[in-house]
Amino acid sequence: MPVPLAWRYSIWVPFRDHFLTEEPAHKKRVAVLLRRLPPLSGAPIRLERVRGLRDQRGEAHAGAFLRARCIAFDCSRGEFPRIFIHELFHFVWLRLGNPRRRSFESLLCAQWRAKSRGELGWSA
Repeated sequence: MPVPLAWRYSIWVPFRDHFLTEEPAHKKRVAVLLRRLPPLSGAPIRLERVRGLRDQRGEAHAGAFLRARCIAFDCSRGEFPRIFIHELFHFVWLRLGNPRRRSFESLLCAQWRAKSRGELGWSA
């Protein structure tokens, strides 16, 4: 018998409450993407559209503000899935711990030594 999600994770948040947004398009796109990921836990993350988003290097497609639990987007509809997943995993990375981070670092180093193209299938 499968263990209920509420027992497997220290903090359980219903699927619909993981992300808070005023953008109807974000709600639909995020729901589709989350069906392809393992279950998430943690406090909700706010999604915002910010026109003209920039960082110190210039224009930015998105930014994750971990302490504020917010992701700001300024990207096209076609770029949204890739950018959303990238920004979401900044929150995952924060909670992984050093052994798992080092394991991922080893994976990337092995790809670099093998002269693989891109990073895990994406152009770098």
